[in-house]
Amino acid sequence: MAFELAQLGFAPICVHSFERFHQGVFSAAEWMEIDLEILSRCDACFMVEGWGTSKGSIKENNWCHENGYPVFYDIKTLETWAETFEEESCYYPHYSQRKCKQPRT
Repeated sequence: MAFELAQLGFAPICVHSFERFHQGVFSAAEWMEIDLEILSRCDACFMVEGWGTSKGSIKENNWCHENGYPVFYDIKTLETWAETFEEESCYYPHYSQRKCKQPRT
């Protein structure tokens, strides 16, 4: 899914893939703390199908809602949200430097 989102112009961070190469270095609780720190620097969260069966994904989802971060469950809704940003903003297909975190009103 991260590759598909990248092809659409997003710059996805697939946090669960980090742990795959470093298993045993940190505890699950420590990885979750790192995960939420990374998530706090993102503009939104995208949940893949089946996310509700993962304790980590449930924590991410809850954290986002508690902290006012948008959460998306399908690409169409994410794309519609991204279109609310000014051209030189957080989402655009040429990966220019990020300028803001606020959608235009």
